[in-house]
Amino acid sequence: MVILGVGSNWGDRLSFLRQAIQRLRALQPTIQVQAISPIYESPALLPPNAPKDWDRPFLNLDIFCHSEIESIPLLQLVKNIEIEIGRQNRGRWAPREIDIDILIRDQDSYSTPELTIPHPGLRDRPFAILPLLDLIPDWDLMDSKSPQAPDKLFFNPRTSMHSTTRSNLTLTEVVGILNLTPDSFSDGGVNQATETAVETARKWCQQGIRILDIGAESTRPGATAIKPDEECKRLEPVLEALKNDSVLKDHHLILSLDTRHPEVAKWAVNQGIQWINDVSGFEDPKMVRVAADADLGAVFMHSLSVPSKKDLCIPEGVDPIDLILKWGEKKIQSLLNQGIARKNLVFDPGLGFGKTLDQNWEIVRNFRRFHNLGVKTLVGHSRKSFLSILGQSPASTRDPETAALSIDLFEKGVDYLRVHDPVLNARTLKAWSQANGVIRCKV
Repeated sequence: MVILGVGSNWGDRLSFLRQAIQRLRALQPTIQVQAISPIYESPALLPPNAPKDWDRPFLNLDIFCHSEIESIPLLQLVKNIEIEIGRQNRGRWAPREIDIDILIRDQDSYSTPELTIPHPGLRDRPFAILPLLDLIPDWDLMDSKSPQAPDKLFFNPRTSMHSTTRSNLTLTEVVGILNLTPDSFSDGGVNQATETAVETARKWCQQGIRILDIGAESTRPGATAIKPDEECKRLEPVLEALKNDSVLKDHHLILSLDTRHPEVAKWAVNQGIQWINDVSGFEDPKMVRVAADADLGAVFMHSLSVPSKKDLCIPEGVDPIDLILKWGEKKIQSLLNQGIARKNLVFDPGLGFGKTLDQNWEIVRNFRRFHNLGVKTLVGHSRKSFLSILGQSPASTRDPETAALSIDLFEKGVDYLRVHDPVLNARTLKAWSQANGVIRCKV
């Protein structure tokens, strides 16, 4: 058992915490992430006469994991992650993009010039002990058998917060679907007008949604394919308006393009696109080249056909998880070989694309297994037809079922949830997180 303390008080703090967890997961089986605490916000610890711009509040959490490697190599691994994420050396007490510390390891006491376990400052840090108690509620800090065995604590962790407050921020990020198509399966035509699309984007961003997935071609079963020039024609006024909108500029918006055409993706890079969401799984080498050259996020989805065909599914009797995992492993290696950085890869199991109703539910139930791929994960389950098993309601009214499934996937450690009503789903996840605390993400 290893407890890691993770904190950030510089830049996009929540994004840096997410990146740390994603990179730790990618190291399995060397490091196996088992559970993640709630997030706490606390003032920075500062020396006397510290510069005023160092006084930036931290976001902190603890991670429960297992690792068989020795403590010094483990320390080197987490410090390498800090460097990869972009931590700058500004001095010991200065603000930092990310800070990862080994707080506790089994029942061991360990002391070298490089590392001391338990962490020597643990008993003075409510922002480390409070999330520790969320992970291990019966951990007795005053028990002499405990590896810390402190003779006294700076504070009473069970009754006093000392300016450290639990946040209802969540580590799963909600992605809003902005369809510009007249024939989407659940909201076709709603955001087709540029003014409406921008107003929707504003409303979502003001409620904390920062990633928009924009699509101009429907991939629902039976959808009519459109040519790349028609796709660009639909996209251009909306992308231009989003890029220049004064309200959205303050929200550091990330624009994802849902397309399977490399010509459209290449054109859209100059329009500010930062992700490519390719439902055909980057089968086209030209699409791979666009993502690699532009250093873009690359969402690669498993599918058997695009648009989806109802009569083309994974054969009955075949384990869909094993099949998709093997496909994912080959795909990741191929994309890495072609120049897409692992940090940019996002895997989507492709619910509703080439899967039977039962296979879709099996994918959801076994979602934790996809963490074995060692890349970020995204699920697009919103309003899809496999939810009809819960009641024969029209697609546009399936948001309650979508939100319930979002909670389940959130608990299983998904990185991104792609949904039609992102505000509803984000609020649902925050409430669940606040009530339950620990995000379970066993792999």
